[in-house]
Amino acid sequence: MTKALLLAGRPGGSDLIVESWKATGEPCKVVRFEEGFHERDRRQHDDEILALAKDWQPDVAVYMSVNLRPEQIDGRQPHAGVPHDETFKALRDVCPVVHLCFDGVNPEWAPLLSRYLCGGRGECFDLHVNVD
Repeated sequence: MTKALLLAGRPGGSDLIVESWKATGEPCKVVRFEEGFHERDRRQHDDEILALAKDWQPDVAVYMSVNLRPEQIDGRQPHAGVPHDETFKALRDVCPVVHLCFDGVNPEWAPLLSRYLCGGRGECFDLHVNVD
C-alpha cells in the first residue's frame, strides 16, 4: 500500500486528483492549504503539513500547486496559505515530494517553476509533473 499526503490547493482540479486517489483504496491524508479562490482563509499550514508528515510517515507527498500572484512570486506579499519553499525542502526529509502542476506550459508559470527548481538544484521537489 502506498500512503500519500495530498496537499491540495483551491477547489477545482485538485479535487479530481484527491477523489481519484481515494478511489484506488490506497490510504491518504489531505491538507487543503488554500481555500476557495475568493475565500479569505489565508492561514499558513506549513507546521501542520510537516507535523502530519513526520507523524504519519507517508510514502509520497503530492503538492497540487496553484499559480501565485506576481507579488507572491517575488516575495512582496506573504504566501497567503501556499506552503513555503522551505517546507517542501523539509518535507523531502520525510518522503519524496511530487509537484503536480496544472497548466504548467502557460507562460505565467515560468517564474514560479524557475523558483521551485531552486536555481536548477531541484531542492523543492523530487519530481515535477505537468498536467495540461
